[in-house]
Order: sequence, then structure tokens, then C-alpha cells
Amino acid sequence: MPLINALVDLCNAVSIEQCISLGAHDLKDIHEDLEVRFSREG
Repeated sequence: MPLINALVDLCNAVSIEQCISLGAHDLKDIHEDLEVRFSREG
């Protein structure tokens, strides 16, 4: 897997090791309130 940058590489390594999906976002590009919640069924 090619190296991208430190944060992306870390997310990729954890994602592969733990078999989970991870994502990272640059907060300066987010212009609305964030919400952390359980996913909706369906």
C-alpha cells in the first residue's frame, strides 16, 4: 500500500489490523455541526 500522509497511513493501518472502516476529515473543511450517533436501522 503506498504511503499518503501520516494520518491517512495510520487510519489505513488500524483499519486493516482491526478489520473496521475508519475515516478522517479536515475540520477546516467542515462547515456544519458534527453529530456522533449510532447508525439507523435499515
